[in-house]
This record gives sequence, structure tokens and C-alpha cells, in this order.
Amino acid sequence: VYMPRSRQYRSPFFDIQQVEVLRGPQAVLFGLNATAGTILINTGTTRAGDEAFLTLRGGYEFEYEGYNVEAVTGGTLGESLGARLAVRYNDTGDGFFENEFTGEDETSTEETLFRVSLSWDASEKLNFLFKYYNADADMTGNMGEAFGSTADLLSGDGELDWKRNTDPALTQIFNDGPAGFDHDVENLSLRGDYNFESGHVLTGIFSYSEADFLQVVNTAELPGEFFSNSLLEEYEQTALEIRLASPIDRKLSYIAGIYAEDNELFNDIKTGLGRPFLSGALGTDFPFAVETRSTGKVDTERLSAFLQLTWNITDSFRLIGGARYSEEDKDYDRERLNCPIYAAPGNGTFTYISDLPDFPVVPTLGPVLFGALCGTPSFGDDRSSDNLMPELIAQWDISASSVTYLKAAESNKSGGFAMGAPAQSLSEYDDESATTIELGWKTRFWDGRGELNLAIFHTEYEDLQLNAFVNDETGIPRGVVSNAGKSTSEGFEAELNVAVTEWMTLGGSLGYLDAEYDDFKNGPCYAGEPTLD
Repeated sequence: VYMPRSRQYRSPFFDIQQVEVLRGPQAVLFGLNATAGTILINTGTTRAGDEAFLTLRGGYEFEYEGYNVEAVTGGTLGESLGARLAVRYNDTGDGFFENEFTGEDETSTEETLFRVSLSWDASEKLNFLFKYYNADADMTGNMGEAFGSTADLLSGDGELDWKRNTDPALTQIFNDGPAGFDHDVENLSLRGDYNFESGHVLTGIFSYSEADFLQVVNTAELPGEFFSNSLLEEYEQTALEIRLASPIDRKLSYIAGIYAEDNELFNDIKTGLGRPFLSGALGTDFPFAVETRSTGKVDTERLSAFLQLTWNITDSFRLIGGARYSEEDKDYDRERLNCPIYAAPGNGTFTYISDLPDFPVVPTLGPVLFGALCGTPSFGDDRSSDNLMPELIAQWDISASSVTYLKAAESNKSGGFAMGAPAQSLSEYDDESATTIELGWKTRFWDGRGELNLAIFHTEYEDLQLNAFVNDETGIPRGVVSNAGKSTSEGFEAELNVAVTEWMTLGGSLGYLDAEYDDFKNGPCYAGEPTLD
């Protein structure tokens, strides 16, 4: 199950069975966005016939009186059904920020997680594995604090001292909740494996994932004014993979499959700034505030097919080759809102000025400026891309405990649209491509008690994706996702592990990396330096 968004994970290492780190490009078996490697996280599974068990864990933190408890249990239900349940609850206790306006501590987090898995042997040849995961986390307050010369001038507290002076009611004027965050995650997958008499295995994996995240940040220098910012993100993904794998002990073995995915990402960013309850703002009895809002949605459809062949030329030498072809379509819609807001004096009722029958006249500003500031520029776009990602590996088993290999591969990272881009001209970024050559040696020694892994690699990137600041049409620098023209990354890695005794293993690793930009149009420079082509 491919999980591209960090917010799809609330606690990735919760009831884990095994973690695998696959270095280097892995496009053939794992698709787009595996240009540098893949991390496989295998969660715990209880099969039919496994013995019943119960594991309990707990912890307590003394300074803030936080605690956590975890329980994992599983066993066999009948002759063909294995079940497993894992539950965790975590409370960080008292927060470490003091809100002097409310007199309460903030930044306390509570989270609840659970995973249910069922393994059903429908027959001797057919097995199903179902997993459902749910996580809910809430934090009260936030870590924002006004400091510096301006804060010291207005409030006398310009130090970073874990203290705030913020009225929570002001935050909710523009945002969908009080300061803090609310994180909800739901993942489910259903896998079916059918074993043919010939030894072939047909596998189907259906998955669904949904992640909702709301974060509200506020800070203030005086109780009557505020600055607030909120991010609402909603992500929904549905995917299906079907693959057929042949037995691996044949002269020519293979794995082939198709993959389809549909996902939708929605972002809603709001920023509020003002003095809504201070009479006399701007020299008149007209409290006001300004809201900036940006909403964006990206719909993605992805379809790919892949094939990997292993040709065992001799018992000790083989060629492994394959390719994946992927097509992707993305639709992007964006809307921005910048608008002053009228606050009815004394009662805290807010109305967009653009919704009033007549713009109120504000001394020194006037209705024209208010009308110019209030607008909803919108734009949208769509893009399609297709990529062919081949791979070839020559592998030689020097001995039963030593293997060397040479790998060449091409891989791609998906292009798209930057949610935070201020204009359509800055929103789109292209696919990233990488071409890698890797030479490696893996060996075991001392009767299997020691292992040594060596690898040297060279990767050339085209249109490398990275965050950068570029000037918009008004000359203001904006943070966007852009593409560097060309870059090179090369180096070597060495890893050594030795089981010195039955109870002690010593390990060490060494890596060297030499990376540079060969061509970076519109790359960011130091302040005061011109942008170079």
C-alpha cells in the first residue's frame, strides 16, 4: 500500500513486525517516487494456527505527568481464522506553554490508535488478509509566541519564555477551531493470494486511506489583537494492485502486474490579522481585521503496468531486468481571498466588506482601497505525464555467502502543482528523473556471524524537485516547488555487523556523498546577489 503523505501516518512504528530499507531506485516494483529508495513497514499479523498471546506496555513521564499504555493480543479463531488487535493510548500530560490570558497550560496532546487484522485461510490455495487502522490525536494550544523588539514595546515581554497572551475566542473568528491540531487517520487494506498448482501466485491488494488534519496557530502581543493561521488538509486515496508471480526456482522467473490509484488532496489555508475589539483603530471607532484565505484541490489518477524477469543463466550468475510504464493525470483548482472584514463595534459580529451594500468610509483609507483589497482570484490547470522506467541488474554469486552485483536503472518522481504558489505561473512543477549506476558487494563471514555490505553509486538527476523562493510578478519572493535543471549525486556506503557473542552485536557504517547542482536556472542566491541563469 503506497502512502505518499506524511499525515497518513500517525504512528508508523505501531505494532511493527519488520522494517525493510531498499536503497537506490525501486521503480519497477514500487512505481513512481522511488528515485532514492523505498521503506517497507510490515505491521504485525497473526495467522491461523498461531498461539494466543497478550503483550502489555506502559510508561509514565514525571515532569508533566504524561503516560501511555499499549496492548497487543492475537490468536487463532477456529481452524482457518487468525485475529490480532493492537491498541495504544497516549497523554502527554500538562502542556509546557503558559497562556497568561486564560491562566492555563497549553500544548497537551492526547492520541488513540488501534489496528485490527484478520487472516482467513478460505481454502488450501486461497488466503485473505484484512487490516484496518484508525488514529485520532488532539493537541490544545500551540507553540507560537510573540517575541522581539515589537513584542517588547507593546507588551513588555519580548523574551522567549514559553508564555503567551492570547484570547482563544479571537482565533475562532476566522478558523475552524481553537488553537492546536486535530489529526484523524483511517487506513484499510484487503489482500488476497491464490496459489496455483504450478507454483504461481496471483495477488490482489485493495486499499483505502483517508487523513484529515487541522492545525490552528495564533499569537498576540496584546489581549485585544491577534494573528492567527490555520491549515486544513484532507486527503483521500483508493488503490488497487494485481500481480502474478512465477516460482523463483526456474530458468526464467517473473513478476508482472498492474496498479491503479485515485487520490484527492484538499488544502484550506486561512490567515487573520487585526484588532477587532479595540475601539479607535485607525483613528476611528471602526474595528477591523484582514483575512487571507487560499484553497486548493488536486485530483490525481495514476495507472501503471510492470514486468520483472529473472534469467538464471547459470546456478551462480543471473540477469534481472524489467520496466514499469506509468501514466498520470492531475487536475488543479485554486482560489485566493484577500479581504478586510468589518467588525460591528461592541458585539464582535463580522461581515466581509464586499458583502455590505455600501463600503463604509474609513478615514485615510476610503472605500476604494477596501474594494481593491477584497477579491477572489481563481485559477486552475491540468497536466498529464507518462514515464517508462527500466532497470537491469547483473548478479554473481561468488560463493554461498558472497554476492556482487551491477545495477543500472531509471526512475521518476511525479510532477504536480504547489498548493502555496501565489500565481498560476508559479504553481506547476515537472516530473523529476534519475539515472543511477550502482556496484555492490555483500558477504557473510565467521560462520555467518558477520556481514559486510559495500556499494558505490552515481546518480544524475534531471529537473530535480526542491523548495525554492522565486519572485512573483510583483517582485515579492514566494516559496514554491521548482525544478533544478541538472544535478549529480555520487558516493559510497559501507556497513559492517558482527555478532560478537550470543547476546551482543556490534555494528558500524560509513557513507560518503558528493552532490552538486550542474545546472539550476532561477536558483536562490544569497541576499543582495542577482539570480543567475
